[in-house]
Amino acid sequence: MAHQEKAITTKIFGTFLLIFGFLLSFKAPAQVALVGKASGARVISPVQRIQNWAAVADNKQLFFDYIQPQANKPTIVFLNGLTATTEDWNGMTEYLVSKGMGVVRFDFYGQGRTLARYGEPKDMIAPENQVEDLRILLEKLNVPKPYNLVGHSYGGGIGQVFVSKYPQLVKNLILMAPYTRPVDWQDNWIRTQILMTSYLYPFNSWTYDQNYDYYLKIFVYTMFPVGEPSLNTVKYKKESTFRLTQGIRRVLTEKLAPNYPAGKIHLIVGAMDNLVLPYVLDVFWRKVNPQARMSRVFVQGVGHYINAVVPRFTAAWVSHIVSGTSIMFQGHDFLGFPTLGYVETIGGGKFAFEKDESILSKK
Repeated sequence: MAHQEKAITTKIFGTFLLIFGFLLSFKAPAQVALVGKASGARVISPVQRIQNWAAVADNKQLFFDYIQPQANKPTIVFLNGLTATTEDWNGMTEYLVSKGMGVVRFDFYGQGRTLARYGEPKDMIAPENQVEDLRILLEKLNVPKPYNLVGHSYGGGIGQVFVSKYPQLVKNLILMAPYTRPVDWQDNWIRTQILMTSYLYPFNSWTYDQNYDYYLKIFVYTMFPVGEPSLNTVKYKKESTFRLTQGIRRVLTEKLAPNYPAGKIHLIVGAMDNLVLPYVLDVFWRKVNPQARMSRVFVQGVGHYINAVVPRFTAAWVSHIVSGTSIMFQGHDFLGFPTLGYVETIGGGKFAFEKDESILSKK
């Protein structure tokens, strides 16, 4: 009976749901040339590259791609966005490896090659489990501690859970358009459906979370493919995206942020991000422990997919952080102008920076 009632509700509001399609963020642009062994790719430097599977639990392995650093150079660990794979970091990887730095890329459970191996997940993918998988993976790869973590969107949410649980294992946590709370308009739509359902079906026995996840699944299956067409073409990806979202929405960053460890948190904001809005990230940043806030940059002319749109600029920014450039650890806010090749310190001076015209070729 409950299922039939919800089916009716779905039909009533289906048209209303479709109106929101135009609001979704654009698809991430195609990536730059692959690094390493892929056909036609340019090998950057003669460092050791390992592509393999690592066991992180009973009956669970993660696909990873580890390019080891040159002597005395740092290693960066990339944490994928919600619908991303290791290949979404190709542009940044090319730049960082050219500077002798190491890069670890991997597919979380529910993503990329790991998803292809294990198929459709049947349950919520808990962020706490992703954190443990990450910890075990880095241990098995013998990545030097403490780690430099770079998380985009969903990966930024996982990075926050990681630094909260294992602050001693993190040297720098670089949050790139990170998850901080459910997307406002998406969350508001779901809450509206729950409210209307409670009026139409007052004897509905489902809990609030059950109702929320029910409408969340409808939203993911119906709306997410508008902004991320791969959900329609990659097997199992709709369900895995729902299961990943189902898990990360329960992370309460406003409770974690005041306790982030001093000297370790950096924020990269896409000034034109229409998915994780800049004002949402400003609210989040104000809640972060002031002693933890090391740098924040607003990258001009860029939306949500910062790592894909201006990979050279973003990689150069990351390289300065992990190399310990002093200005990155003084609590400054910056304005970054990738196509013009400079950065301004808000309230301060201007200095030349890595020029990145990638965005111009993708318009």
